[in-house]
Amino acid sequence: MEQDGRDSQSVNIASIARELGISKTTVSRAISGKGRVSPQTRARVRDCMQRHHYSPNPAAKGLAQHKTYNLGLVIPRQMTSPERAFLRKSLNALYDMAVEGNYDVILTVSDWQDTTELERLVDSRKVDGVILSRTLEQDPLAALLRARQMPFVAIGRTPGPWDLQADLDHMNGTREIARTLLERGARRIALLCGPLSRTANSARLKGYRQAYHEFGLAAPEGLLFAELETSAQRLDALRRATAAGADGVLCSDDETAALAVRTLCLAQIPVPGRVQVASLCDSEILQHTAPPVTAVRYDLARLGRQAARQLMDALAGQEVPTRVELGFTIELRGSTR
Repeated sequence: MEQDGRDSQSVNIASIARELGISKTTVSRAISGKGRVSPQTRARVRDCMQRHHYSPNPAAKGLAQHKTYNLGLVIPRQMTSPERAFLRKSLNALYDMAVEGNYDVILTVSDWQDTTELERLVDSRKVDGVILSRTLEQDPLAALLRARQMPFVAIGRTPGPWDLQADLDHMNGTREIARTLLERGARRIALLCGPLSRTANSARLKGYRQAYHEFGLAAPEGLLFAELETSAQRLDALRRATAAGADGVLCSDDETAALAVRTLCLAQIPVPGRVQVASLCDSEILQHTAPPVTAVRYDLARLGRQAARQLMDALAGQEVPTRVELGFTIELRGSTR
């Protein structure tokens, strides 16, 4: 069988350009898919590459463009079980989107106050951009990335006016489901959530208070139970809420809501007859409790894809929206009247 005398080591963009009688810039654009190149020219370049078994070297391409084709992903060092479930759905989709964009993902962990690991990742220039999987009201990681001028997107809310943010509409989701309980007769609704230093929980608190304000009522005293991070703390908060006369319980996640329904039923407190229960994050768990739990549903996979897309588009020099906030639906089930 006759050989054409070339192998993948001797073929490059310049040799393809010579063979096809076009410029190196045109070949580069045809390979990258960026810039104005006719479909016919793209096909000629692709056919030539296949004939010579040529594929661009990502490492060499990165060096030439001063890019690593890596994205850094920061996750909390300590996570509650509900957080792990939340991140699994959103980050799986984020990873798939990054791979589609020819990026690898480098994982780093942080306790959200110690920036050492992230500093090492950024200062060693191992990544082109960073994704923060959680945000705080006073976020040292976001501040570090701004100071280093490292492109990043936050899954959540940050105070930086130019920070890229992909978030869920926690405030209005909470407001709407709290109004649902109020419309169904509840007046003393307890809110069970994690630390208010996390932007998602502070947004939920605002939505809770807004619902009462719109209903012409004052939010009840003594029924906010924040800083809950263990099952024991959640159980204690639930017992204190019912002892204080709560006739509604808003839980920040599905596991807390399922725990609330089980605990109330074991205590022979009718749900929803005496206490209505709702969750600020839906999952299949809540469809199979007895009774099933009313919940706010978000598209967590879409959130992950959105975060990756914003960052990759920004790295490609495209104009991207600074903040994208995804909507929700309310899933009405048997735990509310």
